[in-house]
Amino acid sequence: MAEDDPHRLALEGLELDAAEAARLESLLESNPRDLDARTKLLGYYSQRSYADASARRRKTAHCLWMIRHRPEAEIAGTPFCQIQRFIDAAAYRKAKALWDKQVERHRNDTAVLANAVDFHTIDESRTAIALLKRLQRLEPRNPEWHDRLGHLYHLQSGGGPGRKRNKAAALRALEQWEMGFALLQTDSDRFHMLTQMAPIAVDAGRPRKAVRYAKKLLRHATKFRANWNHGNAVHYAYSALGRVALSAKRIGEAKRHLIASAKTKGSPQLNSFGPNQDLAAELLARGETKTVIRYLERCRKVLLRKTVLLCRLLNTAAGLRAAASKLLEDLGEGDEVRGVDVHAAAIKYHNKHPGELRPESLDVYRKRLSRLLKQFESYVENPITFRPRARGAAKSTEEKTKGRKEPSRHGDKKEATPPVSPEAGSASGAPSATATTLAYPFPLRENVLAQIVVPRNLNTDEARRLCAFIMTLAGDYKPKETF
Repeated sequence: MAEDDPHRLALEGLELDAAEAARLESLLESNPRDLDARTKLLGYYSQRSYADASARRRKTAHCLWMIRHRPEAEIAGTPFCQIQRFIDAAAYRKAKALWDKQVERHRNDTAVLANAVDFHTIDESRTAIALLKRLQRLEPRNPEWHDRLGHLYHLQSGGGPGRKRNKAAALRALEQWEMGFALLQTDSDRFHMLTQMAPIAVDAGRPRKAVRYAKKLLRHATKFRANWNHGNAVHYAYSALGRVALSAKRIGEAKRHLIASAKTKGSPQLNSFGPNQDLAAELLARGETKTVIRYLERCRKVLLRKTVLLCRLLNTAAGLRAAASKLLEDLGEGDEVRGVDVHAAAIKYHNKHPGELRPESLDVYRKRLSRLLKQFESYVENPITFRPRARGAAKSTEEKTKGRKEPSRHGDKKEATPPVSPEAGSASGAPSATATTLAYPFPLRENVLAQIVVPRNLNTDEARRLCAFIMTLAGDYKPKETF
């Protein structure tokens, strides 16, 4: 069976209807070792299991069977065969117990151990780390285990604009990637790993290494101009050089590197998630506003949608925070915010701080707080499907109708604008199904829910293309997998 067959079969399972799924279940009763049928069913139940308790039980049964009888199979290490603790704690405990037994039984089987790492990565990172160290002992010349362990330590290092980094974890990630780098056989592989090594060296407090890796990365970039990773390489190399310069108080040099980091042609990752903001945030904190604005303007030319969205989200978040901090200033830490009379809170604030806010500003704060509390109530009601609404979607009825032409009493022939169909989106702002599309939530990791909307008549070729595109969004993607 080809390497990509399990993924293809699981994606085909997404298209099954209830009758086809029942037929495959019947086949498994007579031949439980039919791996193709079970893989398709894992795909069929994967999305349905979030909202349907019966589908969740069937998916759990198939996952447990795979762990118990075929722990080495490739499908056992994919998201289709994962059980998340925050969705079903009891099923997770059963799966964990089975994986623990399989790891003990197959202490030297790299396929079983690698699948166990995939299972433990989100909820039991310590166990995943221990297993990757065992894999390194079993295959000391395999760079994959160093790469994967480096990514686990990188996740532990945290960091980002305004957040404290775990320098020790960053240093461990750097050490793993350095060991993996020494085992790589091609310049292409080295080019991709250097993209990870230059930034993490800064986080690890190793400025000389960061400069060396960043410069080496830029030299490699000249040889791989057509490579999808070229945009990442330019962006992250100059960002690393700028952060090193800033830490040495070479402000002018840091500013030049920030602008240079925006001279990228983009990449699947940058186009989807936007540019790195570490250096920009650090310069902004030092008052270099003009340079940061210039940087964002340059990014906007290549990464327009995500950069503009980032700016809008930052502005929206700041406005909501200001409204809540003022109008809810008398609320205690443990007080319930649901049911707060926003109008009364606004009047109380005005009486307590006369003249501080103009009436029109107070009215804006009142509307913002009302909007924020509605979003909070939506989150409490259904945290799995909750999605914050954009500023434009959050206008009140009063704002929407302001300035709208009143219908003529004498009969206006022009028809009134029809109301927006509820299929356009759910109340929480999450994608919803329509007559032609299906919306699927996917728990990517703890506290991160991915959303995907596909046509109801999605075919296998389209699913394969979509899967290939999503793979390119991963920061550690190497273009060798096929779908």
